[in-house]
Amino acid sequence: MFFRLPTLLIALLLVASPLRLAVTSVAQTAEGGWLVRTWQTDEGLPDNNVTGVAQSADGFLWVATLGGLMRFDGARFEEFSAMHLPGVGYRNVRQMHLDSRGSLWLVMERGALIRVSQSTARVFGAEDGFTDALVAAITEDAAGGIWMAVGNGFCRIRGEKVDRFGVEEGLPAGGSPWLATDARGQTWFARGSQVGVFREGRWQTLLKLDSSPVRFVAARGGGLWICTATQVLRFAEGSEPRQIARLPRRMAVRAMLEDHTGGLWIGTAADGLLHLRETCGSAPLAVD
Repeated sequence: MFFRLPTLLIALLLVASPLRLAVTSVAQTAEGGWLVRTWQTDEGLPDNNVTGVAQSADGFLWVATLGGLMRFDGARFEEFSAMHLPGVGYRNVRQMHLDSRGSLWLVMERGALIRVSQSTARVFGAEDGFTDALVAAITEDAAGGIWMAVGNGFCRIRGEKVDRFGVEEGLPAGGSPWLATDARGQTWFARGSQVGVFREGRWQTLLKLDSSPVRFVAARGGGLWICTATQVLRFAEGSEPRQIARLPRRMAVRAMLEDHTGGLWIGTAADGLLHLRETCGSAPLAVD
């Protein structure tokens, strides 16, 4: 179903601003070439369970949490409530993605999938082939298709059509699913500790790590940023993963983003929002 959006909501989502994201990171250790800063409820987040992070063309950061959707200018968080949309009775955002056309995809509590465009919102339901299964990740391929890790497999929305891809296309068994698209437009997947790519209509496993679950996002310079529960890695196809940072304890990573400046944002299930920014040096960072 399509809905017209209130004028205030359109302005909040789409009107450009002269502000740019300017975040000052705080070093947690004197070693290494990366600085880290964490935002939690004490710094204005409505909830420390961060489920999605995206940066719009105007430089603002969009942060989805189980307490609602926020816009961040580097200093303050401003709330946007999706409860303005018909049929959406919950503010909890389970997943979020900003696509190349500027549309915001939101997976809400109880499984509602919403595409917020310039002046309308499209709600996908069971009649579209989309069920209320848990969505773990959303990404966009080179052709503009929207991929989601849903339940134990993946689905793709192209136009208004929903298709599913799973074990019949070579998806390995076991473990939590994840997916992201790299700078070349290739769609990558993780299943448990296995990482691979979707090529010629099939899932091809290329890498197996020593811990799971695995989460990753495209690196602007090529390859992937990878997070396990204990470390941050940089990976390029054809080479071994390289450790960038060590996390202070096991963390459940829910969302990742490399921003316009090359900084890495990590949303966690209980530890808020982390920001890593490269300075100098090459030793892995130990985050306190």
